[in-house]
Amino acid sequence: MAFPTPKLDERTFDDLMREAREIVRNRSPEWTDTSPSDPGMVLVELFAFLTDNMLYRLNRVPEKVHVALLNLIGVTMLAPAAAQVRLTFSRTAPVADKPIAIAAGTRVSDVASAVTFVTLADLEIAAGAPSNEVDAIHADLVDGELVGTGNGEPAQSVRLRRAPLIRHIPELATLTVGIEEEPEGLDPGLAVRQFGGRPFVVWKEVSSFQGLADGDRAYTLDRATGTISFSPLGGSGSATFSRIPPKDAEIRAWYRIGGGKVGNVLPNTLVVMRDPIPGVSVSNGGRASGGEDGETLERAMLRAREAVQALSSAVTARDFERIALLAGGVARARAYAQREHWVFGEPGVVEIRVVPTLLPGEPPTLENVRGHQTELLRDRVDALIADYRPIGVRTKVLWAHCRPVSIASRVVVSPVEDPEAVRNRILRRLDDLISPNGQWPFGKTLRASDVYEAILAEPGVRFAEQLSFTIDEGPQSEVVDLHRDPNQPRTFYAAAVKRLYRTMDSAESWTTIIDQPDSEVTTVRTDPEQPGVVMALLSVKDVETVTVQLSNDGGETWNVVETVQGEKLYDIASLKNGPRAQLFYASRKGLRVISLGDASSSILIDQLEAGASDAALNEIGVYAVAVARFASGVPCVAVARREKRGVLISRDGGKAGSFQPIPGAEGRDVRRLMFQREGDRLFLWAAVAAERGENGEGVIRVEARGDGIDPEGWKVVGTGWNGGSCTGLAFAPGLVAASSNRTGIALLETDKANAAWTTSQLGCGLPIEEDRKTLVPLTGVALGLSAPLVLAGAAGGVFASRDRGQRYVAAGQIEFTERAPLPPNSLYCSGTHDITVVRENEMEG
Repeated sequence: MAFPTPKLDERTFDDLMREAREIVRNRSPEWTDTSPSDPGMVLVELFAFLTDNMLYRLNRVPEKVHVALLNLIGVTMLAPAAAQVRLTFSRTAPVADKPIAIAAGTRVSDVASAVTFVTLADLEIAAGAPSNEVDAIHADLVDGELVGTGNGEPAQSVRLRRAPLIRHIPELATLTVGIEEEPEGLDPGLAVRQFGGRPFVVWKEVSSFQGLADGDRAYTLDRATGTISFSPLGGSGSATFSRIPPKDAEIRAWYRIGGGKVGNVLPNTLVVMRDPIPGVSVSNGGRASGGEDGETLERAMLRAREAVQALSSAVTARDFERIALLAGGVARARAYAQREHWVFGEPGVVEIRVVPTLLPGEPPTLENVRGHQTELLRDRVDALIADYRPIGVRTKVLWAHCRPVSIASRVVVSPVEDPEAVRNRILRRLDDLISPNGQWPFGKTLRASDVYEAILAEPGVRFAEQLSFTIDEGPQSEVVDLHRDPNQPRTFYAAAVKRLYRTMDSAESWTTIIDQPDSEVTTVRTDPEQPGVVMALLSVKDVETVTVQLSNDGGETWNVVETVQGEKLYDIASLKNGPRAQLFYASRKGLRVISLGDASSSILIDQLEAGASDAALNEIGVYAVAVARFASGVPCVAVARREKRGVLISRDGGKAGSFQPIPGAEGRDVRRLMFQREGDRLFLWAAVAAERGENGEGVIRVEARGDGIDPEGWKVVGTGWNGGSCTGLAFAPGLVAASSNRTGIALLETDKANAAWTTSQLGCGLPIEEDRKTLVPLTGVALGLSAPLVLAGAAGGVFASRDRGQRYVAAGQIEFTERAPLPPNSLYCSGTHDITVVRENEMEG
């Protein structure tokens, strides 16, 4: 517990008046009139008022001492942070053959000249090019200001004339201090700036003089006040911290001033060249970001406790968050060890999720938040954290995920209230409640009680009802594939036409990780051996074009592996075979393979079986591909041919000519293959499609061994299958689930002899075809690892059962009444709220 700040005297005006009346009664009994109308009491009240003011000043002494102590240990108020932006300089005349040079420091402003940005580097519009880009900063440059002369004494301080400076930006010189020295005998290794024909040796900024050698040229800086301080101990001997400016030597400064929130200008605002260049125009295509006003005394004192605890390097997650906030333009930060959040996380890697600062009064919508998420700001935070990063620690700065949520409610107010005015105030309250710049904790679910509390806090509100939440992320329709990540706990993927969704909390909330309006996501798979590897197939409707996308970080970022033209892909699998990972595609023309990093496009394996011509069979193609590894470490690949032409397996990593047919699969329409490991044993499962109207076989399996296939061959799994075609498979310890096109989800307990399939009941909650009074065809299934969670995919979305398949509810919906689901480490932002406000006397009924 922090020590409370004591008051030296806690008496108030009323306390002083009570004491005065007691003194009057004890010392002057004849003074009986102590009412406010008595002239004597007027004087008593006057002195009590003056004493109260004196006590107020006295009680501020601890605060003043607090500030003085903070100054003593070097905790100062933060200076303004300058916004940065990328400027585009364009030719105004037809493209010419001559290049145009634009010098660093070129000034650009808005039409009203309210803000001025300067370019940070030289730029050239190459001959024949219409435009070029360069970074710029909201600041003015002061060039070689004379801030004082050395007095030869320790602890000398000088002050810049145009303080405050802008906040420190890594890799950008915001202040250069040079001290005049005689040119004779200067060490050639010293940094020197020329001014007026004389050399000025550049001194370095430090946070403390401790640990410096006698010959070091250093100073400390208070950016808010512009105070430059030199070593407090000078001269010679062991007490010397570092050098001090020689007597009568000029001290000059080159520095940048400006900054503030005013610099966060909108796109296409900076269009005026303060230093005109004939034939050139300028504009900012994106928003400027990172501008922040200087810190107030109150905010500095609130930050002081953490600043006192700060070390020269970040150690805890809170340290990284605190440093991110110092960059300017960052409202909030959330840091965590990557291994805490991702199974594929590497030891020593810290992820920092940051939220950009919105402008005052700017609605906290996703569009506005993304408008401030510029790469310049993220790079600035990254560079600043790098200065404090311990040796051996790597950091990754990312934007925090923000989920828009729209809140609807009917609010009843008193008859004297203005409904529209109340509505506007409630909307502001809701924005403040869920703003990513506010205090809402990362990952905490917003519940109806939180919203009701905010609405009822508005004066004049009688009650609120009919509350609902709407979000825009959830697989509520056209789900074509479901997949559980075997490495990441509670993580599932759902392919739903234009989008690929991910849940990291067992289908409580979903996040869109691929959104391709022009493509359809048909397939999603993960690599069982390489955590974080996710693969997706995206096809362009009505065109035989499939894009293969790959993620190495659980779906956070994606790369296009290749685009396959004129061919349909059904399935994909990944296998680490040697130093490179390979991707296998099951396509209409056969089995394709690509070695990542070695090839730019996949190749079709012309011959699968050894000693046989596969040309005709390859034209048939394959529906499914699955990969696994024997207990010995040898990789194997299995494929299911189209047109009921059997299943092949390679026990040599899928090399050409290494595939052998598994007897018994011919004549069966196998659409999906999956490997399952039970201890050291490896089983290959196949989902079998049925002819229209037939019950079908459902699921078959065979044991795959390093020395061959189980001689007993394929076996039909379970009894009592009547679901027609099996459309998907999923495994959990002692349980297998199969999706069907007739009887919903079928479950089988694999640890029981002669087990029978248990199918979904008509009233289980899965969607029903009303005309046939049967369950709709399902497109996929997934099982939780330890909990009795069953997920089913259908044209109506994702449905979840948390009681082992007894009852299903929609798990991909976007409308809620009790809460608005939020993924881990995410925040809310405002959607389009629908608040209806009526007066109590105007209520219907």
